[in-house]
Amino acid sequence: MALRDRNATAGTGRISQRLTGTPVDWTRLGLRITPRTLSEAINDEAGLQILDVRGPASADAAENLRSPFPDARRLLPHEAEALLPKLSKLRWIVVVDDGHRAAEPLADYIFKQGYPLVAILDGGYAAWISATDR
Repeated sequence: MALRDRNATAGTGRISQRLTGTPVDWTRLGLRITPRTLSEAINDEAGLQILDVRGPASADAAENLRSPFPDARRLLPHEAEALLPKLSKLRWIVVVDDGHRAAEPLADYIFKQGYPLVAILDGGYAAWISATDR
C-alpha cells in the first residue's frame, strides 16, 4: 500500500507516506507489512504504535530487555487487552513477533476491537533484521 495516510501523526504533524490504505485493503492483504516498509515508516517518524510480542526477554541478556523499535511496547500477547484503551485508533499499530505467528491472532483481535489500522510485520523480527541489515 503506497497511498497517502489520511491521518497526521498526533503531535508531530508528520504523515506516513507508506502505511496507507483502508482497513478493507489491509484485511485483504492479511494485515501484513513488509520489513522494508516498517523500516521506512520508522525513518519517516510516522508515529507508529509498535507492539513487540517476541516473548519473554531473557533476564541475563540486557539487549533483549528493550525493544529495538522506537517507542515500542514490549509485552506478551495476553497482556495486550489491558493496553488497548491506551492505544489510538487513528494511528497505525504494528505487531511484531519472533516469526512464529504469535502476532496473527493478536492483530486479528485488535482489529475486531475496532482498531482499523493494524498490521503484522511479515516474517517477524528476524525478517526485519535481515531486511534492514541491523
